[in-house]
Amino acid sequence: MSSTNQPESNFSLLAFFESKPLVFLFGAVSFIVLVIFFNFLTNNFLYLFIDIGSDTATGFFPNFYGYVTYFGMHGIPTWTFTEGMGSNVFPAVFSNPMHILFFLFHPVAIPYVILFLAILKLYIAAYFFYRYLRLLDLSAFSSIVGSLLLTFSGFMILGGTWYLFSAEGMQFAIFLFGIESYIKKRNITAFVIAVALTAVQQPFNLFLISVFAVLYLTMRIIGDEQKSIKELFLLFGKFILLGALGIGLSFVLFYANFNRVMESPRVSGEASYTESLSQRPFYEIASSVELQTAVYRFLSSDMAGAGNDYTGYINYLEGPMGYVGLLSLLLVAQTFTCLSKRQKIFFIIIFSLWLISSIFPYFRYAFWLFNGDYYRTFSFYFSFYIVYFALKSLDIIFTVEKIDLRPLIISTVLILGMALFNFEPSVVPNETMQVLVLTFVIFYIAVFFMMREKSTLPHLPKALLVLITLELAVFSYMTINDRGLLTIEQYTSKTGYFDYTNEAIAKIKSRDSSFYRIDKDYHSAWSKHVSFLDAMAQNYFGTETYNNFNQKYYVNFLAGMKVFDPKNEIATRWSIGLKHRYYLQIMANTRYRLCKSDWIGYERFGAELVDSVNRIKIYEYKNFVPFGSSYHAYITESEFAKLPIIHSDVMTLRAIVVADSLSKDYYDYKELKHSDTLAQYSPNDIADFSATIGSEHLKMINFTQKLIEGTIRLSTDRIVLITTPFDKGWKLEVDGKPHEIKIVNHGLIGIKLPKGNHEIKLEYGLRNLGISLLISGFSALILIALILFKRKNILHKTKPSEG
Repeated sequence: MSSTNQPESNFSLLAFFESKPLVFLFGAVSFIVLVIFFNFLTNNFLYLFIDIGSDTATGFFPNFYGYVTYFGMHGIPTWTFTEGMGSNVFPAVFSNPMHILFFLFHPVAIPYVILFLAILKLYIAAYFFYRYLRLLDLSAFSSIVGSLLLTFSGFMILGGTWYLFSAEGMQFAIFLFGIESYIKKRNITAFVIAVALTAVQQPFNLFLISVFAVLYLTMRIIGDEQKSIKELFLLFGKFILLGALGIGLSFVLFYANFNRVMESPRVSGEASYTESLSQRPFYEIASSVELQTAVYRFLSSDMAGAGNDYTGYINYLEGPMGYVGLLSLLLVAQTFTCLSKRQKIFFIIIFSLWLISSIFPYFRYAFWLFNGDYYRTFSFYFSFYIVYFALKSLDIIFTVEKIDLRPLIISTVLILGMALFNFEPSVVPNETMQVLVLTFVIFYIAVFFMMREKSTLPHLPKALLVLITLELAVFSYMTINDRGLLTIEQYTSKTGYFDYTNEAIAKIKSRDSSFYRIDKDYHSAWSKHVSFLDAMAQNYFGTETYNNFNQKYYVNFLAGMKVFDPKNEIATRWSIGLKHRYYLQIMANTRYRLCKSDWIGYERFGAELVDSVNRIKIYEYKNFVPFGSSYHAYITESEFAKLPIIHSDVMTLRAIVVADSLSKDYYDYKELKHSDTLAQYSPNDIADFSATIGSEHLKMINFTQKLIEGTIRLSTDRIVLITTPFDKGWKLEVDGKPHEIKIVNHGLIGIKLPKGNHEIKLEYGLRNLGISLLISGFSALILIALILFKRKNILHKTKPSEG
């Protein structure tokens, strides 16, 4: 018996919810939101985590503090010198259109905007999950229940404390609604917008959502609608065209983000996991830790511990995220008594796919195209199907006003076994969660057993909704609040990014208006985890950064300078820059160093104590090399690689590093070999090298984050070094004419100039912006035309009936 196309009259027990379903839905959502965010709404804590989820406080917050500051000074953020040694931040800023809200407020208000967006995403997701489920011809009651289970799932709540995944979940809700809107009503708008949002946030997610769509549409068209393979493939073709329209609509943002991802070392560089993961044997079984964690996290996101107390697989935020409510697990076995033969077959297929990929991780790696050992979206997709089949069963149960107790008892025994039996001692169960799981399961069972009493039947749906709401509120509260949270006192005191570093930097800027970089021997984060984005939050130019997809040429430069192994994927994201590499710092225009330590060794490298603020000492490098220094010597990359680190660092003060294949372009320059070094360099040697390359440097007339203009007088042919990573967005003019940019020092910008006086203009612009805008604009016109055409057809069809 199928729940598809059930007439509303069959839902006599559920008629109470049909009149004002959104009132019940948003009433439940508001109650849960009030419970789980109470400590944030009352200003006791900020929605910034300083435990294992400290990426929010050490990554997202400083980034957006920097973006909003940038916007106030330079307009739309594109190239900035405050991330690493320079990077295009445009794709990250607008990866979610909701981020526009940040720019309406002062940067200090960012934590409050974050909280607002976190809550807004839940309301939007709840609405579209509900609308989607209604299109499946489910009752208002089951649609409300399903919406709550998906909106307050582990992926949305636990993943939402990382900000990113709640946005993905919201987009997924719109995507589902878009699919069903087209199937049922031929409405295209929601689907196109969902694809556009997905393309903007993370281009790779287009692949993931496509994999989901193929399985989902096959299940819906063949399993539920019982149509032919031909009709299925015809529908595939239509959705591909609509998806292309969605990508086109977002193209101006998608293209920038696509380039950022594809050019990063994690995808196209040596740091990719693809080779190592794809070579793992497909029959390799998951560890007992991984399997135990997966079992526990179906029951609760915190069953294996919350925050820093988590004892499961990988870490708290990257382990399995299977939780979608206990009711889903209790009812999913009803599939075999409630649904049609085809629906049962698809349930078995989907369950088998999940079981195989859980036991044999190779297939989960394949889902991610071997890019990482991730759960994330993988968990949510399969958890969705648990809810999907459970809701169909729930609708039928209340339609026929009875439940088969045998599968219910089996499910109950399995859940109790999952909660109480531990086959991996290192994954320590959260005893509080065990008690809560058992308590709620008992209450759910009691509700269904009471279906045998006709007098209680009308009240059971209401009791069930109250129970579900309480469960989701309690479980979500623990996920969000049993964590390391930033307090208001910490945020408003002289700690973290608001420490005395800001006063020290202000002092430096008051005395020096030239271009220079600043290094620190400490970090300013609130959490115990190191922050690599101090420069973003505190508005100075440094060299270190954290970025999931760091700028390709910045990583190439650091790897070429032997700062880290390019195969080290973690190092390509958490980049220490030129910290502790003092001669490289001098080459890269680092002039000041802020120190809290008592070590005085900096003086060996030409640093002099010039001031202090509170406990922060300000050192100045007397061998400072100005921005736009110039060289008449070069060394090839192969020769440079032969040098020990200390000698290679000093070499950057003597010569430009060029690719071996391009050395012929520098035939009239002095070539240095690895043998052209001294056993030891004195302070005077370093001072001489610095003075030589700094004597003829770019005199800046105008400098912004996106535009560098200046003049230079050269006594001989030289290469001008611009210490920022190469990017195809940079356009160079010399003496009013376009000029070629050279890639030097493994990834920085070089300008090869002849002897004489020159005017230089280096300007940054988004790549192919004009074409991208044209594609987005044209796609928008197509979408509008299709919408108007459909409306015209609807009006045309309704006219005869009106007459």
